[in-house]
Amino acid sequence: MDEEGLLGMLQAISKANQNYPPDNSIITGFLGIGLGVIIAMGIIAVILLRKEPSQKDG
Repeated sequence: MDEEGLLGMLQAISKANQNYPPDNSIITGFLGIGLGVIIAMGIIAVILLRKEPSQKDG
């Protein structure tokens, strides 16, 4: 996934979060935590993929 794909995903998530009704705070909280973990994993994956392939050990 490139930076444009990551930014597009972040924008889509932010738009989706705005559409949630405020009274479903527990559900929105769980979804927010799940999305946060997914975003963090995506960013970590991008950072790891950006490293030089020649630096891999093993």
